[in-house]
Amino acid sequence: MKVLRKLLKRFEGEMAAVAFAEAGEFETAREILKSSVSEAISDGNRVFDSEESHGLNILIKHAEGK
Repeated sequence: MKVLRKLLKRFEGEMAAVAFAEAGEFETAREILKSSVSEAISDGNRVFDSEESHGLNILIKHAEGK
């Protein structure tokens, strides 16, 4: 159950970052992603690996190009 809560919290943070990136607030999106990743790493129980967060960074870079 603990892992599910962490997964949902991480998902919520990443979706918030996507919403900010879509609105053109790229720096805010990056800060949200950084805090989301650092929480998962400091917690010791990694719910996602860094490759999945990397995918969100690609989405942000794509949105910046528009």
